Amino acid sequence: MSGLPSGWIVAPLGEVADVQLGKMLDRKRTEGTSLPYLRNVNVRWGHIDVSDLLEMPFRDHELGRYAVKPGDVMVCEGGEPGRAAVWTRHDEGIKYQKALHRVRVGAGLLPNWLVYQLHLDASNGRLAKQFTGTTIGHLPREAIVEYRLRLAPLPEQRRIVEVIESYFTRLDDAVATLERVQQNLKRYRASVLRAAVEGRLVPTEAELARAEGRDYEPASALLERILAERRRRWHEAGARGKYHGPVAPDTADLPELPEGWCWATMDHFVYTIEAGKNFRCIEIPPGPSDVGVVKVSAVTWESFDEDESKTCPRSELVNETHFISPGDFLISRANTIKLVGACVIVNTIQRRLMLSDKILRLQTVGGLDWWLLWVLRSVLGRREIESLATGNQESMRNIGQAGIRRIRIPVPPEAECRRIISEIERQTSVFEHSMSVIWQSEERCWRLRQSILKWAFEGRLADQDPSDEPASALLERIRSETSASRQTASNSRVSRIVSIQKRRRAPSGRQTR
Repeated sequence: MSGLPSGWIVAPLGEVADVQLGKMLDRKRTEGTSLPYLRNVNVRWGHIDVSDLLEMPFRDHELGRYAVKPGDVMVCEGGEPGRAAVWTRHDEGIKYQKALHRVRVGAGLLPNWLVYQLHLDASNGRLAKQFTGTTIGHLPREAIVEYRLRLAPLPEQRRIVEVIESYFTRLDDAVATLERVQQNLKRYRASVLRAAVEGRLVPTEAELARAEGRDYEPASALLERILAERRRRWHEAGARGKYHGPVAPDTADLPELPEGWCWATMDHFVYTIEAGKNFRCIEIPPGPSDVGVVKVSAVTWESFDEDESKTCPRSELVNETHFISPGDFLISRANTIKLVGACVIVNTIQRRLMLSDKILRLQTVGGLDWWLLWVLRSVLGRREIESLATGNQESMRNIGQAGIRRIRIPVPPEAECRRIISEIERQTSVFEHSMSVIWQSEERCWRLRQSILKWAFEGRLADQDPSDEPASALLERIRSETSASRQTASNSRVSRIVSIQKRRRAPSGRQTR
């Protein structure tokens, strides 16, 4: 590696640290003491989260082998290979799994020096050259021990790590502030929607009519026109059988609405609900000439993401009536409790995508799609959806077509509805601009963090001291200490083996001399 600062060298990690993989999880082996252990999900960049530890049995001879002690660097073998943090706790009861490497550094290497260098090389792609596997990357032990570590004189390591941590502390504070602002903005948006569906966002039509000395049209008149259009659409579609009017809402547990408003259900506005088909697809987004099927993750409370789609493998499965178009009102029929019922109105779409069986398209009447969308995204709408969804609370939840039709909707007078939607759009524009500024600031913090690490390992973050022992001499001392330690361990191992063999050869009831 060229361009190293004066006094620095490059050495394989295995020469300056002991690298050991953790214990393989084997559910068939139950003997031993059940103890908590670290997985790769517990290791984040710069810290280790012990709030979610699992347990497995460890036998007596494994307790020391898989122990972690303060100063050990835990490095992910898979998941995000190379992600690392320093273990700082004094807890002898916690072990670690095979998904992690335990890197126990010697006296000539600071643990955080290694973590910061791994973080830099993970971000610039250098670490990926050590990975194995074509689709899912891994960092096996034979690769990490050959990882080329830039080694600075020990006093310089201390100075550089101290400066990095000083900068990172300030960046962490800045990011935490940005995250708090994000949460405040989300609460602000929720309060805007709540005020909108409760009739508090703009002056009501009844209030304006009294102030201006005029009459106004109540929401009940709007609903009558919508019902007439709903019936007409049903007949125009050539539907057979008897026409069924919308499900009437049960308002016993609902709050009182402002003057001129009324309660309805989604069934008043929806005359058709379309679903796609479920069939096996290729798990990659479709190309320009392909046809795809949207995944359940394509529809969230924020937007429609056409990249969250799969490629349809056979042309005979393509059904053009299921193609998604701009202006479509989509709703997630099946998802987690937080995302079931998530809905969007598609703005633009570049790919040829079909509905899936979990993403439904609503055909509505009355021209109030945006009002319905904002109601469903409000706290009131979320309560309605969650109360009608079925399934396991901890996994996938479902809301069927009948449940969607039963969702209760507050309806304002038409003129008031237009004013509310206009104000929501104005406030949403402010929200989105503010969030964009926050995301840009977070991106700048991330880039600055990478620049700090780059400067650090180019020797430009802290002054050099000519009196520092060069890294070459440091490496030789580490090699000598490592060799002596390994020889001691080898002698101890040989002594234990000899002792065991003597006990096995000794006749029963007799002692060996």
